[in-house]
Amino acid sequence: MAINFPNSPSSSDSHTENGLTWIYDGTTWNLQTTIQSGATTFTGLTDTPSTYTGQGGKYIKVNSTPDGLEFTDAPTTSFTGLTDTPSTYTANKILKVNSGGTGIEFADYTFTSLLDTPNGLTANKWIQVNGAGTALSLVDAPSSGASVTTDDTPPSTPSDGDLWWDSQNGRLHVYYQDANSSQWVDATGRGVSNSSGSSELFTTKYWNIPLS
Repeated sequence: MAINFPNSPSSSDSHTENGLTWIYDGTTWNLQTTIQSGATTFTGLTDTPSTYTGQGGKYIKVNSTPDGLEFTDAPTTSFTGLTDTPSTYTANKILKVNSGGTGIEFADYTFTSLLDTPNGLTANKWIQVNGAGTALSLVDAPSSGASVTTDDTPPSTPSDGDLWWDSQNGRLHVYYQDANSSQWVDATGRGVSNSSGSSELFTTKYWNIPLS
């Protein structure tokens, strides 16, 4: 069936027929493709901004709800312009995920910034694997252990395990503390030395051997 437009229409008059609507612009009847609410402009829709005022240079994005469109600034083109990154650069830093797991942040790249190391340094401390075997920790310096003395006579204040090289007789001795006595013992297994360095008898279960 042919469309029957009204005679002598005025500008902005509308005509609907067979489910389609035309708007008269003063010269021509124009078919309307924006049927929703009869809107003829973007700002006339129900889910779009209502005005262009103050929005020059803006872009359009779906709102956060999301149930419509809204104007927004131009998308960022830099790393520091993102919402989950640092806003400025810092020299000699590395990037890591923050503790909340919500963004990226700059961090130091040092021994103390690692996850399995002490978070600070202390003067004159040593580094040791912890008892659980899971990380490093700071500890006091280890003891120096036994001392070694080279002389014709033994040290005057020895400790258990100290060594003495008898430079006169060419023998190595170890200072040994048992349950009830302390003495220098020839490290070659040749016997016990008195404080003057001369050898005594080396006594075993089966024999006595003179050592000098």
